[in-house]
Amino acid sequence: MRYIKFILSTFIFLIGITMLPVANAGKNSVRPGIVINPIGTGVNVEYERLLTNKVGIGARIGTLSYNYEDGSYEEDGKGTGVEFIARFYPKGNGFNGFYVGGGVGLWSIAWDWTDPTDVPTYDSGTSSVANVNVNLGWKIPLGSEKIYLDPAIMLGNYFSVASDDTEGLGFYAAAQLGVGFVF
Repeated sequence: MRYIKFILSTFIFLIGITMLPVANAGKNSVRPGIVINPIGTGVNVEYERLLTNKVGIGARIGTLSYNYEDGSYEEDGKGTGVEFIARFYPKGNGFNGFYVGGGVGLWSIAWDWTDPTDVPTYDSGTSSVANVNVNLGWKIPLGSEKIYLDPAIMLGNYFSVASDDTEGLGFYAAAQLGVGFVF
């Protein structure tokens, strides 16, 4: 329930902020979406603004939850983060068609692990991590150029940013799916 409230309040905030530049109709997009990989899931909301028909920049906020198991080792984590994103649309169709993008941001991840074969057998904490990712996606119009489906593949890595923090989530690959609204 906490994640739904977070996403809804962020979505409403982003719509309110982006409605200010109405003179630039068709240059703004808001896209809620999900991210899934074998050990975890996430939800996010993105705001993107076209600088040209080929280049967009924006921000993404989101949450994640994961469960990693390796033999007797088990780790669970949850976190929130914010990222700066940039996208390139080779055909110059704006929020339509194939794109290559990337993001960089900061996340706070609360985690705990257990391993009965290790000493200590349990630990928990919070890690401050940087996330760097690359996206390949395709924005598919749904009946008009104002609404689109956005399937994508995301490859990335989480890096520890605190000097006393050695925990990092490492490399990941994930599938994304979102529905965007252009205004």
